[in-house]
Amino acid sequence: MEIYNETIRDLLSPSDPSVKYSIRTDKQGKNYVENLRRFPISLSEGVDQVELIMETAACNRSVEKTDMNAESSRSHSIFTLHLHGRRTDDDDAAD
Repeated sequence: MEIYNETIRDLLSPSDPSVKYSIRTDKQGKNYVENLRRFPISLSEGVDQVELIMETAACNRSVEKTDMNAESSRSHSIFTLHLHGRRTDDDDAAD
């Protein structure tokens, strides 16, 4: 996601002005932004998938020309990874 001019924008979704992105707090007190897209990553293609997602997001960031640079980011971007793990070795299975 990108925060630009006090507006939240999903860098991985096509522009849709009807979609509103609001900061919310869940029952555990954790903050999140509603309506952001999530992408599952497979174990076999994980690195390639993450690189493609990051490239797509980087291309969609807001940039402008400045006196110092031809392109300069005018926003803050935030990337979040939600990792879920599962043990594959079960010590109790041998008993």
